[in-house]
Amino acid sequence: MNTANFLRLVLLAGLLGAGSPAHADSDQEAYDKTMSEASAAVDTWGREMFAALTEKTQFHNEVLGKLNDASSTLVARLRYMWCRGDQQASDIDAFINLKFMTFSTVASGIKSNVSVKCNDHNIIADVSVTDFKSTNALGAQTDELAAQVRRSGVTELAQNWAGWVADNLAWWTAHPGERDSASAQNLKDLRVSTEVAAKHLAEIACDGDDALPSYAEETFADKAHVSADTIRSSIFEVRCRSGKLAMNIKLPSR
Repeated sequence: MNTANFLRLVLLAGLLGAGSPAHADSDQEAYDKTMSEASAAVDTWGREMFAALTEKTQFHNEVLGKLNDASSTLVARLRYMWCRGDQQASDIDAFINLKFMTFSTVASGIKSNVSVKCNDHNIIADVSVTDFKSTNALGAQTDELAAQVRRSGVTELAQNWAGWVADNLAWWTAHPGERDSASAQNLKDLRVSTEVAAKHLAEIACDGDDALPSYAEETFADKAHVSADTIRSSIFEVRCRSGKLAMNIKLPSR
């Protein structure tokens, strides 16, 4: 996902959560109503999925059942909501996939299916999970697996961040001293994407894994095709704070 599309999704997520102003046009009102209700449904589903993935008293298959129960409820809530067309369905589909990305901080190897279509102005959705790996499910709590899951979460997040910031990072590193409007916008987009990455990185536990902060810095650098020194000196540092990864962003806020 490129930076522009990602930032559109971030904006969309904010608009979905906040709702949209009323419009006189009935078609626009119906559009806004669907986006607001879809947002509420996806947010509820996301909380249920995160709770299931962090469950420590059930076995893998029991957790998998909870994931699919939550997904079935989401599908039922979305079913037959009015939709304007394929673009609206695509935005809801992307919002669900954005939520899925956040689950990588507590689980890895999530195999999922997401499909949202607009059929005759009705939402038809399909969301399911076929497998996952977690350090929380009973029978899976080993130090080796915990390290694998945490690193998998870091790697997936780094890959997404690198895709979001590719154009902006290339511009910023090539024009570090420029202060024109184009440079300011690229820096703003780079910082917003990095702040989103920081938020998700802060969900990854690092207790007992002293090498994880350095691994995070080096992995983000590798995925973005820059040196780890560049990351550490001018973009961000990663530390372990209160048992979770913490990103100290060094990018200017101008």
